[in-house]
Amino acid sequence: MANIYVPIVASYPNYDNVIKNAERCEELGHSVTLYRALKRKPYKRLSKFMFGVPWGDPELRAKSVIEKVPAAPCIIAAPTGGVGTVRTVTRITEFESWDFAKNKICVGWSDATAIVNKVAAISSYPSFHGPCFSDPQFIDVLPYYTFSKIGWQIPFVLRDNIGKEEILNGISWGGNLTIFNYMLPDPDVMRGMRQSKIIFFFEAVFDEMYGKKPMTQSLLEMELDRLEQRGIFRNSLLILMGRVTGLTPERVVQSIRKYYWGPVVGVDIGHRQKLGKTAKPSCAVPPIPIGTNVRISLKGKYLSCNWSAPNF
Repeated sequence: MANIYVPIVASYPNYDNVIKNAERCEELGHSVTLYRALKRKPYKRLSKFMFGVPWGDPELRAKSVIEKVPAAPCIIAAPTGGVGTVRTVTRITEFESWDFAKNKICVGWSDATAIVNKVAAISSYPSFHGPCFSDPQFIDVLPYYTFSKIGWQIPFVLRDNIGKEEILNGISWGGNLTIFNYMLPDPDVMRGMRQSKIIFFFEAVFDEMYGKKPMTQSLLEMELDRLEQRGIFRNSLLILMGRVTGLTPERVVQSIRKYYWGPVVGVDIGHRQKLGKTAKPSCAVPPIPIGTNVRISLKGKYLSCNWSAPNF
């Protein structure tokens, strides 16, 4: 059984999905606690899971919610991506104490990349880039988040400068590229990255804001340049390239090659997860473990990712 803590800070997730996933988690024997900076009473069906914290400035709300994280080991599940988390990104390194994160797993995608990598850098457990608590696929990936499953296999979409059959071992880091770059000044994240032979995963969304491919590619290269300046590519054994909306995988590799000439493998994992039979055995949206040693294997048309199972 896992304890799942869902801090709803300033975002507005799909509450129908939140309710369904909370009830389904309890049916599976897990415990769910939702905290929300409440301005009004919660929905009746949510009230059994939810406790409120004072309404106010987003940063103060974020701090008050995080201070209520249980002391026991638990999964901190971002409710959704989007503005709710990004409002905490620029202040996330300024919280007075992160001792609460030493025995935590953090999961989520998009803006949650910030806290996922921060917690992974401190905790004795890995965190995961994957579906948030309000996503329909959350229950699908819960066995990975609780370490009932410790590996997956999917077809890759591209490989460059790597053999047909290869095995690489390294520490995985990354997530949404733009949000990850916000965390480059963070001392815990950079300490973890400097000590690692890195398997770096990234995905990105630019076309929804800018649309035109020349500008999309320029924005991608600006973000890659920030990685290069921080020495991320020098320590990277492999770039695991997710979807970059608005660009083909070949165009993304073209940009990567301005900074990095090591192995690159493209996978169909991105900002907004797609349903489909892309993963084996049963999960349609495989999560990426963060801050832990992973074994990446290529064989035929498939890429496998495996990691160890800690006692949780």
